[in-house]
Amino acid sequence: MNDEIELFGDSIALVNEIYHLSDISNLIDFDEINKLTVSFMSIYQTEKNKLPYHINILDLLWANENANSRIFAELLKQKNDNKSEILHSFLCYLTTQNADFNQRPVKPQITSEKERIDILVIDKDFAIIIENKIHDAVDQVSQIARYIDKVKKMGFKETQIYFIYLTKYGNKKPENQSWINENGTNYRELFSKRYFQISFRHDILPWLTDYVLPNCKVKDVYLKSTIEQYIDYLEGMFNLRKINHKMNSELQKHIKEALELNSTPEKNHYKLTNKLSQLIKVEEQIKSMLQSTEKECWNSWLRQLKIDFPNLVTVDYVNAIKFPKVGVIIEYNGYKFAILIEKETNIYYGIGRHEASAELNEEVKSFLKPLLEGFKETPWWYGWKYTTFENGYGSLKVLIENVLIKISVHPNQ
Repeated sequence: MNDEIELFGDSIALVNEIYHLSDISNLIDFDEINKLTVSFMSIYQTEKNKLPYHINILDLLWANENANSRIFAELLKQKNDNKSEILHSFLCYLTTQNADFNQRPVKPQITSEKERIDILVIDKDFAIIIENKIHDAVDQVSQIARYIDKVKKMGFKETQIYFIYLTKYGNKKPENQSWINENGTNYRELFSKRYFQISFRHDILPWLTDYVLPNCKVKDVYLKSTIEQYIDYLEGMFNLRKINHKMNSELQKHIKEALELNSTPEKNHYKLTNKLSQLIKVEEQIKSMLQSTEKECWNSWLRQLKIDFPNLVTVDYVNAIKFPKVGVIIEYNGYKFAILIEKETNIYYGIGRHEASAELNEEVKSFLKPLLEGFKETPWWYGWKYTTFENGYGSLKVLIENVLIKISVHPNQ
């Protein structure tokens, strides 16, 4: 607990510094936050220790955006007597958001992470792209436009394509650049009537709770269990679990006393808004620092590759606006391939044909197969897998070393 308090103390010190530099003098003295943080964490820990035992497998697995996309996609795939009941319910819900939307499932196909699209629903006469931003990931360059173009290449007309921007609370909007493709076409206005901005908090959670779960059949034990777990997971994310009500009440009571929220609702609202704006200011600075730190990671990895593998040709796309990547080129039996770490929305690594060949080679594919168990194959990749900035270079290095060892043992097969 002391570590948590020290961490919050450091954060508050940063808030003070930012506001001092910004010369914002009309807000409540933020020094009081230091005292509030220590007392808040003390009460939080006390109340948390009183909570009954609670376990949710998604909490334990730290489900990221990709995991949430896979879960949501699997729910939409559900069928009973060849009827896509959950998908039908979801499309009906979309109609409540846009009366002009009247699509219903006929022969739907649902994929997750295909062509890097989080969730894609395609049917006879329509396609729905779902971009999941549950953890507020930034939009990549031309991200929405690229996804639309990919679906158009599948044979769908522009007027048959719908786009859903699914965020945590519904207040995050796509960046304008995300709508513009490499040819300069801006899809924002073109999709104004086929665009949905919905949230997990105000749309998905109530829909699951009020419409999906109550209509689960008794025989669908595992489906019901999955939905219950996912609802509980989302309730935990938004601090809505019933077991947390007493703790939340105590914490809010403490904040009310500490901020002296004993005046009119208008004045209380002013105090809370100012306090929240201070915290948002810190968040903005941290996000800016995060982007700079990512750039430092790419440069560091490139330098380390040259140290760890001095005899290999390196791939350097550190400064690429779209798909930054670093890696090495390796040759086997006269065929070249690349071992890379790359980022689109998320970061991933693997073995591909980038900077090496026009297409995947069957001999190379066969040779690499034992090393790529658990990796996903695409037209660009012999195999790729998600990673993190913390573990990315280590995973990349191990993969390169394993390939070099295999080549040394079996130089020609």
